[in-house]
Order: sequence, then C-alpha cells, then structure tokens
Amino acid sequence: MKKQYETITNKNYAGMKWGKLPENEKTELLSGANAVDGRTGNNMMGDGECTIDLSVYPFSVHGKVVGGEVMINDDAAIYSSEG
Repeated sequence: MKKQYETITNKNYAGMKWGKLPENEKTELLSGANAVDGRTGNNMMGDGECTIDLSVYPFSVHGKVVGGEVMINDDAAIYSSEG
C-alpha cells in the first residue's frame, strides 16, 4: 500500500487556496517545510512575514511565523516557486 505522502507529491498545488486543502494534506505539506525570509533568502530567525517552502517541491505559500509557529491564512494561494 502506498504511503499518503507518495500520493500527494504528484498533485499540482499551484493556485489552490490553503484553506481548501484537507487537514491531512496540510500536515504533510508542512512536515518538511521551511520558513524563509523573502528579503534575504535565509531561514527565518524570529517572528515575521515569510515564504513557506512546502515539503513538496516546488510549491510555496505566503505565511508568517508567530511565536515559533508557522501561520498560513486560509486565503493564501499556493504557487510554484519555479517561476
């Protein structure tokens, strides 16, 4: 039987709204995600607005870090970070 993450890695998330995803997909997408400072390209060192590079390359979404936790607005659109 295929593991769940193998199934979602083939999905095209570009243009999807974060809030429309099932909770299990959100959890998987965030499992290996990195919060990146859009100004420097470095990993976030504190709280603030950022780009969340999701665990399924090449997708990203706009979010923020608050108290060490990643927060993503339900209206945030997932996009391809390949351009």
